[in-house]
Amino acid sequence: MKFSQSLIEEIKNKTSLSGVISKNVKLIQKGNEFLGLCPFHKEKTPSFTVSDDKGFYHCFGCQAHGNVIDYIMKTQGLSFQDTILTLAKDLGININTNHSNFSKQNSKYTRLTNLIQEVSSWFRDQLSSELGSVARKYIRSRGISEDIIDRFELGFAPNGWSNLKNSFLNKGYTEEDLIDIGVLIATDHSKKSYDRYRNRLIFPIKSYSGKVIGFGGRALDDAKAKYINSPETELYNKGSNLYGLYESKSQIIKSKKLIVVEGYFDALSLVNAGFGCTIATLGTALTETQMELLWKLSNEPIICLDGDNAGRRAAFLAAEKALPLLKPGLTLQFAILPFGYDPDTMIANSGLEEFKKVIDKSISLSELIWLKEKKSSNLNTPERQSGFFKRINDLSNRINDKNVRSMFKNAYKTRFRNEFAFSKSNRYIRGENTQRSITNFNYKSSSDNILKSSLINDGEHFSREKFIVAAVIKYPQLLEKGDESFGKVIFYSKDLDGCRSIILNATSEGLIKSAEIIKILDEAGFGELTIKLLKSAEKSHSSFFVGEFRQEILVAWQEAVAFNERAALQREIDSAWKDYTENSSESAKSRLLSLQEELGIKFGVSTRGNLINN
Repeated sequence: MKFSQSLIEEIKNKTSLSGVISKNVKLIQKGNEFLGLCPFHKEKTPSFTVSDDKGFYHCFGCQAHGNVIDYIMKTQGLSFQDTILTLAKDLGININTNHSNFSKQNSKYTRLTNLIQEVSSWFRDQLSSELGSVARKYIRSRGISEDIIDRFELGFAPNGWSNLKNSFLNKGYTEEDLIDIGVLIATDHSKKSYDRYRNRLIFPIKSYSGKVIGFGGRALDDAKAKYINSPETELYNKGSNLYGLYESKSQIIKSKKLIVVEGYFDALSLVNAGFGCTIATLGTALTETQMELLWKLSNEPIICLDGDNAGRRAAFLAAEKALPLLKPGLTLQFAILPFGYDPDTMIANSGLEEFKKVIDKSISLSELIWLKEKKSSNLNTPERQSGFFKRINDLSNRINDKNVRSMFKNAYKTRFRNEFAFSKSNRYIRGENTQRSITNFNYKSSSDNILKSSLINDGEHFSREKFIVAAVIKYPQLLEKGDESFGKVIFYSKDLDGCRSIILNATSEGLIKSAEIIKILDEAGFGELTIKLLKSAEKSHSSFFVGEFRQEILVAWQEAVAFNERAALQREIDSAWKDYTENSSESAKSRLLSLQEELGIKFGVSTRGNLINN
C-alpha cells in the first residue's frame, strides 16, 4: 500500500515528536529543544536532541537522525505501512483511497506544493510593485511594521480577472493545477476560469512545517465579501490548520504561552505589539484537530475571540468541544474582551496595558462553562437549580479522561453546594418567647467604601432601587454577570420597572454602550427620569460613579440587588406571619414555611427545625 505525501505530511504535522519520544526517553527542555539519553546507543552524557519546531531528532553521539515515523519504525520494529496506519489511527485519520492510491498522487502533490510556493512569491512581488502602493498604504494605516510584513510574507493581488492566471499559464502551468490550489475559480456555466483574489491584501497560510498551503484575502475596496479564503484543496484543510502557527511557534515553544484570536489582522496586530505567541483561527469555530495542534505547543492556550455575540458563542462552542479531549495538565483558558471589541480595536482604542489586563484575567474552561450554564436560566427555584446542576454534570460526563472528569464533577459539586445549599454558619435565630421568626443576617458588605448610605438599609428600598437602575445605565457591563438578577428585582416604582424592561429589551441581543441606553430610554419617554437618576446617584455615591467599570462595582451592585431581594422576601414573610398568627390555618402555615425556606435557600440561612412554634 502506498500513501500520498499529503497524508504523510498531515501525520508529521499533527504528531508531537517530543510527546512520542518522551514515552520511553526522559527529556529535559533546553530552549526550543529537548535533550535526553539516546535510545539507540548507550551513553552517560545526554547527546540526543529532539526538536518539535524542526520535526526531527538527532544524536550527536551515534548520528541517529529522523522524524516521528523513523523513530517509531526503529524503536518498535514496525514497517513503514504499519507505522503510518498506527499513527493515523491515533490521530483519528481515516485511511481510504484518497490517501492510499498511486505514486502519481505523490507526483501531483509535489507539483501543487511547488506551484503554490511560486504563487505566494508572485503575490509578494505584486505588493512591492507600483500596483501594490494602495495595499502598502493600507498596511501602514493598520500600524503593521515592515518586519511583520516580511515575517508573514504578506502579498497583494492586483485588480483584474486574469493577472495571476495569465502569468502562470505563460510559465507553463495548467488551469487545472491553478484551480486545484484554489487561486482560480472555474465557473459552472462555462469553461472559463478567473482569478479568485482581486484587489486584495494576501495572507499566506502555512502548514506546521512552513509550506504555503492556502491564502486569505482582505478586500481593499468596497467588495461585498471583506475576506475570502482558500477553498478546501488537496493541500489545504481549514479545520486542520491555524494562521501564523509556523511564524509564531518558536516564540510559543520558548514562552509556553499561546493566544488564539479570530482574524488575520488581530494576529498581526498582537505580534506587532509584542505578543509574538499569537495565532488565528481560520474561521471562528475551533475544531478538535486545531485544539490538538495548540496543545502540541502550549498546555493552556488562551482563547481570545471577538467581544461580540458571535465571538462569545464561538468561545462557548470551543469549550464544549474541548471537553472530550481534556487530559491532566491540558486545558483552555478564555480571555473575555469587552463587548464590541476585538484585540486589534481594543489595543488601538484602550491601549496595550488594558489588553494585557484582559489576558491576565483569563478564566478557566470550567469557569466559562459554569457561568454560561448559570446565565442560561433563572435559578430562583429548587427545580431550576436542579436542572442547572444536571446540565453541568452532563457536560462533565463528556470528558473522556476519568481523572479530569472526576475533578470537574467534584469541583462543580462543591461550588453548587456553596452557592445554593444551606449554610450551617448562618441560621434563623429565634428565642422561646419570640413572636415571629426574624432573620439575623449578620451581613457585612465587602464594598462598604462604596456603599455607605441608606442604599442597603431595609427601609430605604426606593433609594436602593434607583441606585440599581442608575448603575446599569452607567455600567451596562453589569448585565454580563447580573442580567438574571436585574430581571428579578422587585421595583415598587412603576417608572423604574418600566426603565428596567426597556433596558433588558435593548440588550437582549448583546451589550450596548451607556450612551445608547440613555438615548433609548429618552426615546421611550424616560429621558428626564434617566437624567435625574444619574445625577442623584452620582451625588449620593460619587466614588461609585467615577471611572471605568471595575470588579468592586460588580460586587457592590450585586450586594444591593441581594439586599433588595432579601428585603422584599422578608416583607412577604412578615405579611405571611401576620396572616398565620391571626387565623393559624394550614394554608397560612404552609405559605410561611415556603417563604422561609426560600429565604434559606437563596441567602444561605438554615430555616429547618424551629421556624414556627407548634
